[in-house]
Amino acid sequence: MAKYKKGLVDDIKKEQRKAALQAELREKYHAEENVIIKEKKSALKFILRLCISGIKLLIQIVLILMAAIGCLSLLYPDVRRELLQVLMQIIFEVQTLVPIKI
Repeated sequence: MAKYKKGLVDDIKKEQRKAALQAELREKYHAEENVIIKEKKSALKFILRLCISGIKLLIQIVLILMAAIGCLSLLYPDVRRELLQVLMQIIFEVQTLVPIKI
C-alpha cells in the first residue's frame, strides 16, 4: 500500500515541477497561458557548455599544480631556492622586454 502512495506522491511532485518549469518558460518567452513550451537542445549551446566546462577543469588543474608547487617550495629549502631564482630571472626578463621608467 505504501508503495502506491509513494508512487502517487512522486507523480504529483513531477507534475508540480513540470508546471513550474512551464510557468518559467511562459514568462521567459512571453507566451499565453494555454501554450506548452518545449525547449530543444541546440548543438551550439552544448558545444559552448562543453568548452566552458573544459576551461574550468583546466584552470582547476593548473591551480592545484600551482598550490602543490607552493607547498613544496615552503617545505623544502632547495626547491624554494630554485623557485626564487627562476622568479628573479622571470622578473629580470620582463624588465628587459618592457622598459619601465620611474
